[in-house]
Amino acid sequence: MSRMRGELFKSLIFIGRPASGKSEIIDYLAKCKPDMRRKRFRISEIDVIDDFPMLWTWFEEDHLLSEKFNKPRLYTDKQGYFKYKYFWNLLIERIH
Repeated sequence: MSRMRGELFKSLIFIGRPASGKSEIIDYLAKCKPDMRRKRFRISEIDVIDDFPMLWTWFEEDHLLSEKFNKPRLYTDKQGYFKYKYFWNLLIERIH
């Protein structure tokens, strides 16, 4: 147990529903002084990878295409699900 106390997290993944507080936690950690963040939370430098801007763009484009221009949606169906499973792979490649 004592050996674990000094180690830092190599990666943290925040998964949660929209508006569940993920961004607030990241913002809080990013604003912490580095020495306090290391000591209290065992987190060193923060590099945030956020899929939200990409997903929002896809959803917004689909909405505009279908509602404003009466054209087929590119990425999602009317329920907001990806039309094709390979869009998950595309998203992962873009945030990688």
